[in-house]
Amino acid sequence: MNFKIAFTAAAALLTTFASAAGAATIDFSALAAGTAVTNQFAGVSVSLLGGVDNGPAIVADVFGEGLALTNSTTTYYPTAHTVNFAFGSGASDISFVYNNFGGGNGSSFSAYNGATLVSSGALDATWGYFSTNVTGSGITSLVLSNNNSTGWQFGVTSLSFTAGAVPEPQSWAMLIAGFGLVGAAMRRRSAALAA
Repeated sequence: MNFKIAFTAAAALLTTFASAAGAATIDFSALAAGTAVTNQFAGVSVSLLGGVDNGPAIVADVFGEGLALTNSTTTYYPTAHTVNFAFGSGASDISFVYNNFGGGNGSSFSAYNGATLVSSGALDATWGYFSTNVTGSGITSLVLSNNNSTGWQFGVTSLSFTAGAVPEPQSWAMLIAGFGLVGAAMRRRSAALAA
């Protein structure tokens, strides 16, 4: 009987240690000019898509507006029209500070959970940095696009998000509980066969 109580208490204790969701803010403007941004930040990786050079995005001082992550592998010329932020576990509470260096050029954002569009919107403000909030949860990818091939360069000074919880400790607790139940059933069955 003591074994059952101890096992139940241990399983309950293990399930309480699931990794909590963690909020993160990345300040790209605090990085040195020329820094390539790929996967050095926990919970997110960055890539360029759809251009003449899809190498790593860099931090640059675009048009004298201050340091920002750009859709470029160079300083002033956009080499890709899309920056993709891929989140390791589904993210929520996403916001970013963005400048499309001019207005009306069709810039937009799209947030996905896998292949399902969760949220999208236009980023056509006039010159200057502005903050945008992304609605939805479980977001695995945030795509910022100038929708103009390589015609417009943009910059992102910061990205904030809450990473989804990692359920691994709960999975281990369920696995251990399952082994315990199988063991108890086998022990009960062998006791019944012996009698």
